[in-house]
Amino acid sequence: PILFAIFINDIPNGLKSLLKIFADDTKSYRATRDANDQVILQEDINAIHHWSEMWQLGFNLDKCHTLPLGFNNMRYQYNINGNIVETVAEEKDLGIIIDEKLNFHKHILKATKKANSILGCIRRAIKYKDREMILPLYIAHVRSRLEYGSVVWNPYLVQDKKRIEYIQRRATEMINGISHPSYKSRLIALDLPSLEYRRRFADMVQSFKII
Repeated sequence: PILFAIFINDIPNGLKSLLKIFADDTKSYRATRDANDQVILQEDINAIHHWSEMWQLGFNLDKCHTLPLGFNNMRYQYNINGNIVETVAEEKDLGIIIDEKLNFHKHILKATKKANSILGCIRRAIKYKDREMILPLYIAHVRSRLEYGSVVWNPYLVQDKKRIEYIQRRATEMINGISHPSYKSRLIALDLPSLEYRRRFADMVQSFKII
C-alpha cells in the first residue's frame, strides 16, 4: 500500500484573518468594522485559494458560503477566483446550525424534533417500560442529542428552554411505576437533573477549562 500524507498546517501562514481547520472544513473570519477589513478578508480568501491551487486541493464552490453576523454587517460579497460566494442566513457546522442572529432557534427545533422522533420509536418498540429499560435508552439515544454542543447554543429564550425540557418530561411519563404527578417529583424519584441544570453545569465546566 502507498500512504499519502497531506499537510495543511501551513494554510494560516501570512493570513491576517483568523482561520479554523477541522478535517476537510476550513473557516476564515474577522470583524469587519470598515471597508478595509473587508478587503483584508478578501485578500486572505485569495491567499487560501492560491494555496489550494498550488497543492491541487481545490475548494468545492457549491459548499462554500458566507455567513454575515451582526446587525450592522455591510454584507460584502466575497469571491473565490472571481466566483461569488453565496451568502446564507444559516450554516450547519459540525452538527450545529448557526444562524445570523446567533439565537440557535432553528438548531433547537431540529434537535428536539429528532429527539421526539427517537423517543416515539422507543415508546413503540419497548413493551416493558420500566426504569431499568427506558432510562438507559433515553440517556443514550435521546438526551445525548439534546445536549450535543450545548455550550455553544444554550438557549436564553424561555420558549426554547421549555421545548427542550418537554422531551425529558415525556420520557419520565413513559416509565411504569413512577406515579408522581409533578415533573419535579419524577426527576427526584429517577435521580435525574433537569436538562437546564445539566446545560448550566456544562457551561461551568467549559468556563473552568477556559480559565
